[in-house]
Amino acid sequence: MTELFYEGMIQNEELYKLFDTAVLVPIPLHPSRLRSRGYDQVALLTKSIAKKTGLPMVKSLKRIKKTDSQFGLKREDRLKNIRDAFAVLPYEKGKEQTILLVDDIVTSGTTMAEAARVLKREGYKKVYGMAFAHGE
Repeated sequence: MTELFYEGMIQNEELYKLFDTAVLVPIPLHPSRLRSRGYDQVALLTKSIAKKTGLPMVKSLKRIKKTDSQFGLKREDRLKNIRDAFAVLPYEKGKEQTILLVDDIVTSGTTMAEAARVLKREGYKKVYGMAFAHGE
């Protein structure tokens, strides 16, 4: 899976240009979901991509609100469900870093958009999103 993700990243010239200043930030699970699942698939994917690309992985987001699964919800309900679900954790290199948010699947984009909104509200200027798959 990492190889496919990596190939997609390096094939995108605009994304590849960001590698000099970028850090990888996984979309986090809520602690209770992590406990019940036993692993965080997005963190594992991000760690593997970090190793392959040489980009640092930084856990600068924390999920502070337990949300229902976004799967199957209407867009309006997704927005309400994910609103204020994340908090930004301090990162020593500052807000000039380019953030590459990583998620496993994007359906409507509401989770990625909320994570980006929170990071931008904290002063990060460049926030981009990447996902392994797109689904409905």
